[in-house]
Amino acid sequence: MPLFWLSLAFLSGVLLGDRWQLPTYAWLLAGASILAVAYLFTRLPWPARLQAILARLTQEIPLLAIAPVFLVVALFSGAGRSALARPELSPEALAWYNDQGPAVITGVISAPPELGAKTVTLRIQARQIQTNPSNSGSRELPVRGMLLAQTLPGGDWRYGDLVSLEGKPITPQDSSDFPYRDYLARQGIYSQISYPRIDLLRRGQGNPFQAALYTIQGRLLQVVDRLFPSPESGLLAGILLGVESQIPADVQQAFKNTGTSHIIAISGFNIAILAGLLMTFFSRLLGRRGGALAAILGIALYTLLVGASGSVVRAAIMGSLGIFAGQLGRRQAGLNTLGATALTMTLINPNWLWDTGFQLSFMATLGLILYAGPFQQTFQRLLTRRLPLETARRIAGPVGEYILFTLAAQLTTLPIIAYQFQRISLISLLANPFVLPPQPLVMVLGGLATLAGLVYLPLGQVLAALAWPFLAYTIRMVELFAGIPHGVLVLGEVSLVFVVLAYGLLFLWTSGGSRLKIVRSVLTPSMGLIALAILAVITWRSALASPDGRLHITLLGRETGGAVLVQGPGGESLLFNGGPDANLAAEALGRRLPPFEQSLDALIVASSKREEIAALPRLVKQYPAGLVLWAVARGSSSASRSLDDSLAATQVSALPASAGQSLSLGSGARLQVLSVGESGNLWALEWQSFRLVLAFGETDIPPAGAGGANLLILAGNAPAEGDLSEWVEHFNPQLVLLDGTQQDAARNILSNGSHGWLQVATDGKQIWLEAEE
Repeated sequence: MPLFWLSLAFLSGVLLGDRWQLPTYAWLLAGASILAVAYLFTRLPWPARLQAILARLTQEIPLLAIAPVFLVVALFSGAGRSALARPELSPEALAWYNDQGPAVITGVISAPPELGAKTVTLRIQARQIQTNPSNSGSRELPVRGMLLAQTLPGGDWRYGDLVSLEGKPITPQDSSDFPYRDYLARQGIYSQISYPRIDLLRRGQGNPFQAALYTIQGRLLQVVDRLFPSPESGLLAGILLGVESQIPADVQQAFKNTGTSHIIAISGFNIAILAGLLMTFFSRLLGRRGGALAAILGIALYTLLVGASGSVVRAAIMGSLGIFAGQLGRRQAGLNTLGATALTMTLINPNWLWDTGFQLSFMATLGLILYAGPFQQTFQRLLTRRLPLETARRIAGPVGEYILFTLAAQLTTLPIIAYQFQRISLISLLANPFVLPPQPLVMVLGGLATLAGLVYLPLGQVLAALAWPFLAYTIRMVELFAGIPHGVLVLGEVSLVFVVLAYGLLFLWTSGGSRLKIVRSVLTPSMGLIALAILAVITWRSALASPDGRLHITLLGRETGGAVLVQGPGGESLLFNGGPDANLAAEALGRRLPPFEQSLDALIVASSKREEIAALPRLVKQYPAGLVLWAVARGSSSASRSLDDSLAATQVSALPASAGQSLSLGSGARLQVLSVGESGNLWALEWQSFRLVLAFGETDIPPAGAGGANLLILAGNAPAEGDLSEWVEHFNPQLVLLDGTQQDAARNILSNGSHGWLQVATDGKQIWLEAEE
């Protein structure tokens, strides 16, 4: 497989050139030097014994059959191509004028407008810029570069419009959790402008062929909307036309949570169906070779029609090569074809290597090439032990297509999914066998209905009636599986080291051959089942402790001194106090936080009493906090002094709490300090329409007008009956939780002394209560 390894070396070179940004000539000079040294190396006389050793190594390690010099040259060539694609900042580049104040930019809209709920995003190929437009002496300068403009809905903007924009071009900025600047740079966008004044100068200034394709896509989209109701129309638009903007957000999220998003994204699955249909149709009209040529042309037009993203181009090239190989009567070599496809794409545009769709598509195809066949053969071999061969084949066919092939693709895409999306679906293998089978019918019937509706709408409606049940079934099944509790494992930030290590181990196992016989003798089926069982326990334990989008407040048991754990909708964790026993406190956290997340986002010291904070000096070493707020005087007791020393040793940021401070818990949830006194403190936690008031120690009831509460928690010393009534009358809560033994079920007053730990969960509208006893 020399082509595959050379392609892999070239891709590695693209990554290398992006990491070490040397000029193009430096990489090419290095490659030429390697070639020169290799040539001189081959001219030297080598002893026959050494030549025999090299020949034996080449036989045992096929990779050495490719001269290593060619791999190195491919590596440096990839680095040179990456350097060549890097833009040079000069007065001719639009980005040169970023962050320099107002300007008037003239350019052509280079893609259909992206319609959002509150904004419209335009991609504009800049032609001219006039800086400082208020100065009558300023002149227009020619520039090149792509501009991303955000404007309000309402304008009739189209591909090919020549427009004038007046505003302030800026360099795109990263958000707190997403490298937006790099994301746009990979698409060739280095400038951004928000809500400029836009004037239409002329229409029809784009590429006529591209304009015709966008017109056809828009017309087909209108037909789909006429034929199908929502959300089925949005799903079919995504499957057929690559337009996902019409799929409702909750439906898109359901597809993500069930690991079935590949159905929406146009990829090899869709192209394979299209290639088969085009070959069958055109071969009957034009003969075998003419039909193949027409099918390849049809695939190319379809690729342009749906936007030519990285995954679509990859699938189109592989599909076309497959048709071409079939005409030559040769079996398509999967790895070489995949390598050639990736090499071709990165030669055209190295930035495709950072496209998530391209990464997933490439790795899924690699998984199918490497593992799909062996998985199906192994499964069939197991079946033949108990069933006749013909029966085993009939069973292995559909099981392989809908389950084992999915497993093969997920095996190689899982590290990328974990890294890019920071979550994995635990029910994907269960959902895919139910969702995949009707997809060919969705494409065929949906496509025929759309084409028929384009010609004659009533005919399209007849065919749409046949296609709709399969679309509806797809959505309902996805929503059904998405409703399974804890079906998604939220991982948080995943290190790139994990991705490299995961693929290294996977491919070491795949290519190890006889050199791994010792390891394989240890990893018997029994050991494999035990490992899978352990992995399943860890996975589901993580899933059950992972964020579920709700806000959780837990008043821990009486033995923990009235400690309160708050878990935000996105998994943020905050602890008030910790009780007297570090072991009990650590156990309480371990049962509620994800198993490998041994940290707290914040710790609030709301008391100086030993029975309420004595556990904290040891606990902060096992569960370090990102932030510590002191709501009591530091050093006011021996327990607080011990905690202060422990915090100093861990170098955690510790700040005093004061009235008016607030702390974000993610998704809009905020914790606010209402008051801090010598013997107690008062807090309010608000999220959507939910409000919690939390009191520690002996604190006064706030004055009238402080607002009510859905939930009232009184921790530390529970107030006397008369004082408790005043608290309840003041806040009028739906539920009261007490640290103590008092309770009044008629008034929804519960205590941890009677019920053990008490946990309240809310989605911002409703609240749910769970108790230990």
